[in-house]
Amino acid sequence: MGGAGVANFNKLSVDHSLISNNAGLNDGHGAGVWNATGATAAVARTVISGNTAAEGGGIFNQGTLDIVSSTITRNEDSGITNEGTLIATNVTISGNTAWTGAGIRHGHYSHTTLNDITIAFNVAQNSFGGMTPADPLSPSGTRSSPGTRL
Repeated sequence: MGGAGVANFNKLSVDHSLISNNAGLNDGHGAGVWNATGATAAVARTVISGNTAAEGGGIFNQGTLDIVSSTITRNEDSGITNEGTLIATNVTISGNTAWTGAGIRHGHYSHTTLNDITIAFNVAQNSFGGMTPADPLSPSGTRSSPGTRL
């Protein structure tokens, strides 16, 4: 279970908001936002900050997530863990921590499109502070990154 701040199982729209200082209990995912399998979420002009979870401290996405003009910062166990489809435009992902993939962690079969993104100052204890690579065992996993600054 997850979504200590927001849990979405259907449709969600968040605009001009602050999702901050939530904690996922036990093995909870997505302390800030959990977008479950089959769900659709749109996040705009929002700050997701200071959340802590076992995976995806800021956002844990298993569905379809569109993030625009937002900041994902200072979350523990990655800013975003993507196991679904992620489209991010004009987003800053900074100051997050994790074992691996502190900024963005990609899961199996994830699809990620990044447009005009800044990924900076994320710290991983093991590897990939900014963003993990697409899963090499996943033939359908994709990533495109026009205008992205790492």
